[in-house]
Amino acid sequence: MSEPNIFYEAGIEAAEIEPKPKRKRRTKAEMGKAIKVDKFVEVMPAKVDKSPKAIDGTNVTRMDTRDGRFYEVVDNDGVIKHYPSVTTVLKAFPSDYLAQWRGNVGNEEADRVFKEAGERGTFIHKSFEDLLTGTAFHYREIPAGQRGFVIDDQTLFIQLYRLAEFMRLVNPIVLASEQIVYNHEYEFAGTIDMLLDIEDGQYAINGRNPVYLPKGVYLVDIKTANSIHQTHHWQLGAYAHCLTAFGYIIKGTIILHTRSLNKGGIEGFGAKLRSQNEWKEDFYNFLKVKSVFDINPKKPQIFNIPITIQLSKNYMKEL
Repeated sequence: MSEPNIFYEAGIEAAEIEPKPKRKRRTKAEMGKAIKVDKFVEVMPAKVDKSPKAIDGTNVTRMDTRDGRFYEVVDNDGVIKHYPSVTTVLKAFPSDYLAQWRGNVGNEEADRVFKEAGERGTFIHKSFEDLLTGTAFHYREIPAGQRGFVIDDQTLFIQLYRLAEFMRLVNPIVLASEQIVYNHEYEFAGTIDMLLDIEDGQYAINGRNPVYLPKGVYLVDIKTANSIHQTHHWQLGAYAHCLTAFGYIIKGTIILHTRSLNKGGIEGFGAKLRSQNEWKEDFYNFLKVKSVFDINPKKPQIFNIPITIQLSKNYMKEL
């Protein structure tokens, strides 16, 4: 089945919809706006002021630069520092497959694919966060008398449905969502997807065989790519280590893979569980990569720019 050209129609309240004989397809520029993906100024690096608070309630500034993502934090001595994100650090880990693929398709095409994948992943993350608050999502059109958002892209709608099924089957308590964690000892930071309190039980969330989850707090991350790599587990191991410093006991980490090849359970969905001992091993592997990153660490070039630019007069008036 072919996918529609547009993969997200901006959320519209049902009461605002006027009857129309046909729906106008959006241009690529309009589609980018409707996706609700944060766009950063092309002239990088740029300081980004809007950031979620850290999980301990402190103010942390997240910024994206040409050299990766960084977090501006105040250390225990009151010194302002810029910690690299966990994902920025993990880019120091070599990937022969990615290097070969980039060589085959060319840098321009590779950059385009990564950009599109990033936008689609951001869409799923933001939509799932809305879904957790009770927001309804509808495929292609909003039924009469209902409210919510419309998704035109079949693949994205199915991925969001799989995440909804996970929540329905597991029925966890959400302790945190999209919050920053950081570590002063090793100087890194990141943003977690979810922290869930899960009851003891067998859950059909990873293929035909149910997964046993002991009661406890789990760090959960959503992945929308075609496959899961070892660095994804290392990423969660680093986040879990940060959380222990804030007093959390992390029973395990779970990657929710929305494009799995699983046929049983939630079809097309996978839940990759790592026990407490396993995520600690993942953290040690992350530290090995961090030691390589620290040989030639990247530091953001910081400068402040206004969010609005306007001159005080019309210089073209006399022409």
